[in-house]
Amino acid sequence: MRSIRFLAVLLCTLALAACSFTRLAYMNTSLAYANATPVLAWMAGDYVDMSGGQREWVHERLERALAWHLADFLLQLDEEQVAQLERKFTKDNRKFVKESIEGSPEERRERDAKRYLEHIEEWVGDLTEAQRELVFSRVAALGAFPEDQLADRRYRQMEIVALVRAKPPRDRMVEDLRRLLVRTDSWRRPEYREKVRGRDERLFEMVAELAATLSPEQRAAMRERVRRFMRDVTDLTAAR
Repeated sequence: MRSIRFLAVLLCTLALAACSFTRLAYMNTSLAYANATPVLAWMAGDYVDMSGGQREWVHERLERALAWHLADFLLQLDEEQVAQLERKFTKDNRKFVKESIEGSPEERRERDAKRYLEHIEEWVGDLTEAQRELVFSRVAALGAFPEDQLADRRYRQMEIVALVRAKPPRDRMVEDLRRLLVRTDSWRRPEYREKVRGRDERLFEMVAELAATLSPEQRAAMRERVRRFMRDVTDLTAAR
């Protein structure tokens, strides 16, 4: 069971990359928000064995706490800060186009593989040559649909900005954020959901293969990196 939880956390960290909760609104908000809950739940399960009902209870409470904090932050933004948020979204989208859409398919695959390697090594330390080759080969098979991803992120950005400007009641803000950032199947097109699901399955297979090759030192580095990340997240949830 511990090895399965380790794989789950490693998958989460690949998505989280270098995100910081102190900069949620200005970086990859949805990725960090969506993955923080399973990471926190895993950490709780590392101390005690939880039943299915208890796991659901922890997951629900953590998700709600994170949504409350994010909502509280967004409701405090003034018009100039909202404008900054829009500019940041625009800048991030230009970067996404440059990194994920421009260039030949071979160039895009190489950039994708390098990004995965950078993120993985940030969490587990330097990879061996064989591990790097494994990542490069598997990333090529993940499947790329950057135009769909760009449309998806633009929609969420537009909705978030409109939500912040509208300044709805707190409960409404929380529910709308959960819909946009967690319950994405409620509004995504079915064909896009299938693309994402297929990519995630292949990503997990890659992570499983990679996890089987990690040295004790790499696993120790991973656990320490997760604990440092958890200290930041725990500071947020402890205030509820």
